[in-house]
Parts: sequence; structure tokens; C-alpha cells
Amino acid sequence: MTDDGRLDSETARAVLKSAAPIAVRAASSIAKRTVRGRGVDGEVITLDMNQAWWLLLFVSEGCLGCVDLVEHLRAGGRFGLENHAVALMLREGDRTTVPGVTSVISDEMWSAYGVTGPPFFSLISANASTVVTEGVAWGVEAVTQSLSAATHGHPAVDVIRLEATDEA
Repeated sequence: MTDDGRLDSETARAVLKSAAPIAVRAASSIAKRTVRGRGVDGEVITLDMNQAWWLLLFVSEGCLGCVDLVEHLRAGGRFGLENHAVALMLREGDRTTVPGVTSVISDEMWSAYGVTGPPFFSLISANASTVVTEGVAWGVEAVTQSLSAATHGHPAVDVIRLEATDEA
């Protein structure tokens, strides 16, 4: 453990090897939204969400759990989505880039997709009105398995969305 109560990177890697997300048999309640934001050089970005599949990978420069995901992309990996689009979703202040991958800075998109912290992923399909599958990005293998299942007709949502009520 580090001084601030977090797992050190070696321990985190060991834990991730045995971790498995618990799937929920339900469709995501998060509506598909057109992704809009800025690039790391300040340019305005709007993504065409009408492609077959989009992987939105929510990462941060200070996130140790994000390192292997970004390195996988830098090495040319695409989590099994070789012919489809991948976007790094960043918050203000982050400047992570990967050749061939769009980096979008937009705190608004983090909120719109219900993401509270990295690493997280959302898989979007042109043929769906909600997120197809989503979850904490527990490493390259876990994300690849979730995406493979979803693109082969067996999506599982790894995040339980709690609906707010007016009752106290």
C-alpha cells in the first residue's frame, strides 16, 4: 500500500489478474450521445456515432489502472475491435494521445455517460439507443472479453445504475 492508502502498482497488477467483473443481466440505462469536446490541441471534435462500433475509453493521466490500457493502444492493440473506432475520453487538464486514436477532452461527456472515475469503458453501436456494454476497465483482457461478448450478441453490463427517486 502507498502512504495514501492505495495499492502500489505491483500489488494492483497481481490483484487485477484474479479480478473478474460481476455482470448484470440488463441493458444500460445510459443513452447514446454524440461525443463532443476538444482535442488536446484545442480543436473542436464531434464524433460520428453512426459507425458500427465505438469504444469510449475513459482514462486519466494520474490513473495507474489506465497505464496498461493506453500502452495496449500505443502498441497497436484495439481490444478486439480492430476495424472499429476507439476514442480516449479525457477530462480537463489531461493530454493523453495515441496515434490513430481520437482523444476528446470533455467533462460534459463523462457526466453524460455516467462515468465518475477512470478507468472505465462504454461500447456504443450505431444500431442502439443506449450504451451496449460498459464497466470498469479492469485491464486489457477483461475489456477485450467484455467487448467480444457484446459484439457477438451477449452484452453484459458490469455497472449497476441506481435510479434516483423523489421519495425520501
